[in-house]
Parts: sequence; C-alpha cells; structure tokens
Amino acid sequence: MGYGYGYDRGYGDYYYGYPMYADPGRKDAYNKFFDSKTIKTISGQAIKVDQVPEPGFGLEMRLTVFIDEKEILPVYLGPAFYIVGTEQANNFKLGDKVTVTGSQVTIRGESFMIATTVKRGNEVLRLRDKDGNPEWIGWKKTTY
Repeated sequence: MGYGYGYDRGYGDYYYGYPMYADPGRKDAYNKFFDSKTIKTISGQAIKVDQVPEPGFGLEMRLTVFIDEKEILPVYLGPAFYIVGTEQANNFKLGDKVTVTGSQVTIRGESFMIATTVKRGNEVLRLRDKDGNPEWIGWKKTTY
C-alpha cells in the first residue's frame, strides 16, 4: 500500500529502489562536483521545482531557473528532508524571482549549479558555505 504520493513501489520508504530520506549524517551527493573557483551569482525566475532521486543519498531538491529570459539552468539545492522539512517552512513556487549563488560546473556536457544560497525577496536560504560544506551536516565551526 502506498503513501498516496507515488513514492511507494512496494519497498517501503524507497523511490524506485533509492532511499527516500537521506541520513542527515551522510555526505552531500554534489559535494564532489563543487568547485569554489567557479562560484557565481545568477538571477532569474523559478520555472520548475522537483525532487530527483540520487542513488545512495535519497531525494534531492532541484530548482530550474530561467536566466535573463534566454538560458535555463538546473540548480541543485540539497536533500529534500532539509529543503521541505521542518527547518525550511517556505517552499519555492513556480514564478518566484530568485537570486542564486553557487558553484556552476559542467559534467558530461550538462551545466548546472550547486547552490550555496538562494534569495527570494527578503528571505535567504543558506545551503552550503563558500567551500561547499553543507549546512545540514553536523556541527560547524563559528567565527566571531
């Protein structure tokens, strides 16, 4: 019996064999691609918000941004449990005007961004530090 959301394929909390919920202590699926030398800021309109299965990590949130009315760029935010969970009350909606800062990389011919922050109006969603370390994993050193 399913949950009514299309996730249950007879394996409990799995999506086509991938765990739905990542362990908060696991590494970031996109950290291996993050390059602090490629950090840039883009602005545009959210045209798609979806969850994509990442083998071994669970569901990842992806925001697709239409930049300058000419370029479409997928932006990987982080695990779904962090983005849509209790920590992040306001979810993204189609048409939102966003400013995204992150590492823009090209892997196998596909250009995408791994977000460090996303701004929407006066709200800022902090996802990773300048070195790509995720906000949702473990203790952080503070600087005063």
